[in-house]
Amino acid sequence: MARTGFWSKTYSVLNQSNDRKAIAMKFKIDQPEVFRSWLHALTVLRNHAAHHSQILYAPIRVKPSHYKRKNIHFTAPESFESLSIILEYFLSQIALGESWSNQLSQLFVYYPAVSNQDLMKY
Repeated sequence: MARTGFWSKTYSVLNQSNDRKAIAMKFKIDQPEVFRSWLHALTVLRNHAAHHSQILYAPIRVKPSHYKRKNIHFTAPESFESLSIILEYFLSQIALGESWSNQLSQLFVYYPAVSNQDLMKY
């Protein structure tokens, strides 16, 4: 199974800007720099999760770019909330977004001590 780090690095070293744009357009993102920043943010999220780090209440330390053309703005770019928006967007492009977002919502219902409203602060 390929990890996000592989894809993030591969995308970043592509020599032809047309190649980067073509790949980003597969996800309906017409700004390759936004796509690159989102891949990088997901790489960091994956690494935090894989190494048992805190992902809900700790800043991720990368700031994914806003995607103004689709009105995607992050109130707290370093938060899990911003990464969940990116995940939901990518998954919606491959017809899996609703299922994931419903499952995430159900986790917050199942664990009421964890407030999804607090996630925007971190």
